Amino acid sequence: TISIVTPSYNQGHFLEATIRSVLNQEYPSIEYIIIDGGSTDASVEIIRRYERRLSYWRSEPDRGQADAINTGLARATGDILGWLNSDDTLLPGALQRVAANFQKRPRAGVIYGDALNTDARGQVVGVRKGRPYSLAAMIEDNLIPQPAAFFSRQAWLKHGPLDLDLHYVMDRAFWLRIAEDMELHYVPETWATMRRHDAAKTARDSVQVKLEEKRLLDDYFGREHVPAMALAARGAAYGRLHYYLGLNLLQQGDYQAAAYALKASLHYQLFHRRVVVVLALLLSARLRSNRLAFLYPQGVQLLRRWFRRGRLAESKR
Repeated sequence: TISIVTPSYNQGHFLEATIRSVLNQEYPSIEYIIIDGGSTDASVEIIRRYERRLSYWRSEPDRGQADAINTGLARATGDILGWLNSDDTLLPGALQRVAANFQKRPRAGVIYGDALNTDARGQVVGVRKGRPYSLAAMIEDNLIPQPAAFFSRQAWLKHGPLDLDLHYVMDRAFWLRIAEDMELHYVPETWATMRRHDAAKTARDSVQVKLEEKRLLDDYFGREHVPAMALAARGAAYGRLHYYLGLNLLQQGDYQAAAYALKASLHYQLFHRRVVVVLALLLSARLRSNRLAFLYPQGVQLLRRWFRRGRLAESKR
């Protein structure tokens, strides 16, 4: 049996597509659980349309996404587990491929594939590719497209539940815990879609996402025993984190905080050409009223071009 949990809160516009993508899978043994956080939109009405095909559902206030996922997985009985957010979908045939790959790799703790990026209308706008797992790469960035990731019951019992204090990177923290003593396997197949829209919390709260990533890294490297491979990636991880934090702050117009974050990126990565240029552009912004003001429009245009390239590269990871 494969158990899928969908945490939901006021995502009525997208929820039905999510539900149908699970229930329309051809895999013969699916346990589907929906934990709604007390939605005030049409979500409950939508869930009720499908309740006869659900293993369990409820709608009541909770402590957020991680709490809802933990609640659902505590009820799950499957040998293979996963969660699918209420604005994401599984692609046809995905669960059959997941089960087949777990059969081939019975010792795997996590098996993951790729996901398509879609917009609010469901149109494909890119691909979120996974990458073969390595601890160093995972310290620097999240390699795993969450809706295309599935884990064994043993992994959940040993390394769950999700951290309730994390709202954006709880999946990455979970993968890192599993990786301490279990195998993570990447399969180059596309299994899911990830919807990108203005109401999505990772898009809405870009600065908070990076600050929570910093907390994750601080906690990881604050442990008594840190693997040498992770320590070798520490500078690159913090440098990358502060670079994107700086760009997000700059996009929000917080020049002082952006400059601080970008300087921190230079501290961790001794030379990063893009950071140097961004710092120069920040300086030109401060000098708009003097003879260097002519640099500002060209500088901002260049910065925006780099920013778009950076975000595109992020979406393809």
